[in-house]
Formats: sequence, C-alpha cells, structure tokens
Amino acid sequence: NENTYRIFPKTNKKINQHNFRLENFYAVNPNNTFNESSSEFSYGIDFQSTASIGVGFSIEQTNLLFPIAFTDGDPLPAAKYKYNGAGIEYESDKRKKLSYSASFGGGQFYNGDIIQAEAGIIFRHQPWITVELNAEFNKLSFPAPYGNADLFLLANRTEINFSNSIFWTTFIQYNTQAN
Repeated sequence: NENTYRIFPKTNKKINQHNFRLENFYAVNPNNTFNESSSEFSYGIDFQSTASIGVGFSIEQTNLLFPIAFTDGDPLPAAKYKYNGAGIEYESDKRKKLSYSASFGGGQFYNGDIIQAEAGIIFRHQPWITVELNAEFNKLSFPAPYGNADLFLLANRTEINFSNSIFWTTFIQYNTQAN
C-alpha cells in the first residue's frame, strides 16, 4: 500500500512539488504466518530543475526464521525483531551531463545499530553513453557476541546505445562482505 499526497505550489517558481508519502508492506510465509512488515513516512521536494531532496522515517519488523550473520561474530538468533531508522537524500539536476546523489541515514538494525552513507555520480553523453558510479558504506554495530562490521560497496553501470533498439549494459560490483 502506497499513498502519496502532492502539493503543487503556484507562487514558488523554484519548487515543482511537495510530496508526502506513506508506504506499508506486509509479507507472510507460505503457511500464512507473519514474515515481515515495513512502514515508511517520507517528505520530499521536487524542484523545477529536476533536483530533489527528501527525508524519511521507517519502522521495520522481521520474523527471522533462521539464524543469520552479518558480521564475523555469532549469527543473530531466529526471533522477531522490531527496529526503525531515518534518513535524508539529495539528487542533483538529472538533465545535466554530470549529476550526482548523496544520502545519509541510520537507526536500529535487528538488535543492533546501522549507519549508512551513499553517493553516486552519473555521466551522460546523450544519446550514446551513460556511465554511473555508486558507493555505499554501512556500519553495523551489534551487542556482544554478534560483532560489528564495516561494509563497503562500489558499483559501476555502463550503458552504450548503438541505436534505438540495440544497446549494451555492463554492471560491475565490488563488495567487502565475505559472502
């Protein structure tokens, strides 16, 4: 379920719209028992330049069916976890040859804490090539004996268009997580 309320200001020449969004997600297991749910509220501003900025808050609930390890420490036990987080993001003018994005967030993660930072840059030479480079950092901190981890992801996506119907896309990713 996703609901969005948009306000289109008539007097402000720089702001295209204000967005208020409420999104709910609920999943069940094959035997119809609870698996996970997510509720997120966000507010964003879309500018006439196609740049945007937004903030959000989420409440997550997960019924972990099997132990899982995010770190080199002991796996988190199978249990029901409730956690929340908040974040902010910015995207520059997407019409320009060079655009960028950045986001920062944090909060609870299962029985620990998480800090997230992401940044990306996109180069476009229309209509032939698009090169995108993204970096993501996640700092996970769990109580003993579940450990801590710093996870880093670097991803590149390159798209070359030979014509309207023939194109080539390559995706390369480097991730420090062991598995």
